[in-house]
Amino acid sequence: MNIYDISDMTGVSIATVSRVLNNSPKVSESTRRKVMDAIRLTGYSRQKHHSSQSIGIIYSDSVQYNGFNMISTLVNILNSRGITPYLWVSDGSQNDLKPAVDFMRSKHVYAIVCDNTYLPSSAADTLLNFKNDSLPPVIMINSYKDTPGFINVICDIKDTFSALVSNALKSGAASPAFLFSSMSEFCLEMLDGFKLACAGAGIEPPAEYMHLCSGGIADSYKYIKLLNEQDKTPDAIFCSNDMLALGASNAIALPDVRITGCGCNLCTEPGIMPFDSINCRFDEITRHIADTLFNISINVPVSTRTGFTPYL
Repeated sequence: MNIYDISDMTGVSIATVSRVLNNSPKVSESTRRKVMDAIRLTGYSRQKHHSSQSIGIIYSDSVQYNGFNMISTLVNILNSRGITPYLWVSDGSQNDLKPAVDFMRSKHVYAIVCDNTYLPSSAADTLLNFKNDSLPPVIMINSYKDTPGFINVICDIKDTFSALVSNALKSGAASPAFLFSSMSEFCLEMLDGFKLACAGAGIEPPAEYMHLCSGGIADSYKYIKLLNEQDKTPDAIFCSNDMLALGASNAIALPDVRITGCGCNLCTEPGIMPFDSINCRFDEITRHIADTLFNISINVPVSTRTGFTPYL
């Protein structure tokens, strides 16, 4: 099997197959997927495959539904491609990441995926400290630090989040609140977007309107109930995930309070949940990561930073 066979199978030129193999941006997504499907089907490689066909996945022990759904989907894709995923649930601390990396090394994984979405912001720096110890390629999900030597795949959430808050303020909201689930880089990006929008509208929200709800749905429910009892109900509530938004919506009986979640994974039917939800394109991110892992396995160059723009 060679590049000419791949060209014949897909009906595209040899030059196009070569562009796909070199990760060129001058190829449509549909063509790229067709060529990659043929490569996977035939097992073609212009270079030798990695001897290992296993990868490691590190994710948060406080993962919300959205993140877990992404990890489970990735595991299913990898299993279907004959790649063994080894999972490690982490709190993101150095004391926990060190044994995680040691475990991955003992399994001779050819790459590590670290879902940084709900890990503390220091996780990327901690992993970087292990780079000198023969760490395999690392794919960081939602790390916004441009960590050298890592492959970064991110949801560009800050600008979208800031625009949504700005639109709410322009529509008359004067007391917006932001509820977030952790001090991860992903949540801090949204917090920055929230602050930027408020500053642009000349609003300085009180500290109590930017609240860490690490307890999930129960925590957001109790906190909004508390604000209600104090006659401090926000007129717009933005949340870092759908679970917090659901808790907030259950605590409020006022239909004119706009509530926005993030993740778009609680329900597949629009209009069922009592709040809007930002679609972070986690499904597309998951497929991109699976394709990146395959490219690494056949020594095809990969992009070191890929961003996906979310939408409401």
